Amino acid sequence: MVRKRRTLFTNTVFFPSYGEFPNTIDEWAISLYVYVYVISHPVEEYKNLEFGTMFSPYFAEDRGTEYLEIARQMKDTGKITSLDEKRIKYVLGRKNCSGAIVSWN
Repeated sequence: MVRKRRTLFTNTVFFPSYGEFPNTIDEWAISLYVYVYVISHPVEEYKNLEFGTMFSPYFAEDRGTEYLEIARQMKDTGKITSLDEKRIKYVLGRKNCSGAIVSWN
């Protein structure tokens, strides 16, 4: 999903941010939007998670290592960034966790 968004859109912001942004007005606006979206949910849905991630029953509980290997290969071939791989590891390392991804042109 991250690779496809980076291919289709000029800009993509993927959470957790790990301090990568915001650098532009658009990125500030997206960060604010994600913040407001997250805090509009009960604290239990994001407590102890990195900014921009939430617990979600719609994401598989058992992720396995296959996706982590795919992420590593995509990073090694330049299809995703090192921070993208780190974010993927973070999200997949938790049960029922999702990270926000926002793209625009």
